[in-house]
Amino acid sequence: MSRTVTNASTILATAAQSVTALGTGDLIINGISITAADSSSDSASVIAKNASAISTAAAINAKSDQTGVTAVVGDTQMAGVAMAAAATATNGNIQLNGVSIAISVTANDMATTRQTIVSAINLKSAETGVTAVDAGTDEGGITLKAEDGRNVILRNDANFTANQTGLNLATGASAHTIATGSVTLVSDNGKEIDIQSAATGNAADAGFTVGTYSGTATQVASNLVDSTMAMTAGNVYVNGVSVGPSYATSDNASYSGGGVAANDTRAFSAIAKAAAFNEVADQTGVRAIVNENIAKNTATQATGVSAVSGSINGVSITGFTTTANMSDDRQAFVRAINSIADQTGVSAIDTGEDGSANGGGIQLIAEDGRNIITNFTNSHVAGFQTGATTSVGEFTLVSDKEIVIERGKNTNLSYTGLNVGEYGGGEDGMAIKNIDISTVDGANKAITAIDNALERVNNVRADLGAVNNRLDFAVNNLSSISNNASAARSRIADTDFASETAKLSRSQVLMQASQAMLAQANSQPQQVMSLLR
Repeated sequence: MSRTVTNASTILATAAQSVTALGTGDLIINGISITAADSSSDSASVIAKNASAISTAAAINAKSDQTGVTAVVGDTQMAGVAMAAAATATNGNIQLNGVSIAISVTANDMATTRQTIVSAINLKSAETGVTAVDAGTDEGGITLKAEDGRNVILRNDANFTANQTGLNLATGASAHTIATGSVTLVSDNGKEIDIQSAATGNAADAGFTVGTYSGTATQVASNLVDSTMAMTAGNVYVNGVSVGPSYATSDNASYSGGGVAANDTRAFSAIAKAAAFNEVADQTGVRAIVNENIAKNTATQATGVSAVSGSINGVSITGFTTTANMSDDRQAFVRAINSIADQTGVSAIDTGEDGSANGGGIQLIAEDGRNIITNFTNSHVAGFQTGATTSVGEFTLVSDKEIVIERGKNTNLSYTGLNVGEYGGGEDGMAIKNIDISTVDGANKAITAIDNALERVNNVRADLGAVNNRLDFAVNNLSSISNNASAARSRIADTDFASETAKLSRSQVLMQASQAMLAQANSQPQQVMSLLR
């Protein structure tokens, strides 16, 4: 089987209800709609069970016989934060998955603080299902891990600050931080995995990204939490290599926003961020592909006669007046947007449903992944939200090998839309079918891909050989037992009990007679001795 990672989402929130669960219509895999995640599927998490990776995977696996896709729960990781030396020692409690843990902060000694906190948390691992790992640096802090993919809920009971402890504590006493695990989708037959959502659904609610993913390569899709923040140096390491900042100059497609360079919206586009990863692709073995950018409606469509106007990516649409027929008004809006698509790089489609807070209305699409910047007036009556909005696209990391994502030296990993973890690997298959030997570089990559495949075959052969040896031993052992049992049965079945009983009686009589004769022989010397006395 080969694996495609499409959810690498760690959701951070200050309350459980801020974590969004997979709902009906949010996820369509290979044409099959996945039902809403059910909290009863997760017996490990403490709160937000229906939003956990365990519940999400269970909902997907309920339809795996129809989709040809299996969901595998990955571990949950809550990355630590950079530390600052505390001026005074502090004692207090935190809650981890509902378990109170006493921790202490050592004044001006961050290493000792990490060690004592890690020890205190790991003493309670059996109760929390969570282990703590010291990153070994003041910048890395303390990472919390739940191997079974349960939610990790961290509560700040003592009003610690995050940089005192190295833990990703929310600000304020009793505030929560929640991390969910990752879900890996496995293509059972190596075919592509197509992820879509209904008009009123949102795949991002469960950390998924709409698109078509290879069934034979490791892929990690970004899920932009801080979508309007440009990447900076030190945000992330990929396969041990630091990825540089994202630059506006890397994106020649998106609209700059009309501002000065410091406010250039192109710097945080998916195109610019993907370019930053591709700058070091030769070192990481990972390349970034920009996904199609889809801006969905979030407003309830009203009925009325209004003048609709505005702009997309700095280009004004031709204004029109709605007719109080919601279907006709959406179609008019779609025509107005598509008439300038060659200037904006953005097209529109009518979902066929009236707009609501959950979607419907019209959708805007930038196939090349550029930013979609809109500023509309009265557009809610035509199926799209009013005002100024910016929709930032996403990108996918692809590799024929494992992709290891680590937090950089600063606290802004969220700017990348990625989360710490190890995804895919040699055991999940190689994209040999995509090799290209028309260039020297392609031929070298083809050799690498084939070497990887051969290594995988050798590993599989070794595994099968070990299993075969164990089976041979078991068969031989069982055959020996069977032969011995058969021989014993034959001896028992062939026994003449009458003859054997007579022989036993004869031997007993002879033994008793010999014993009597020996006793008499021994008595003669005793009689002679008595006469001599």
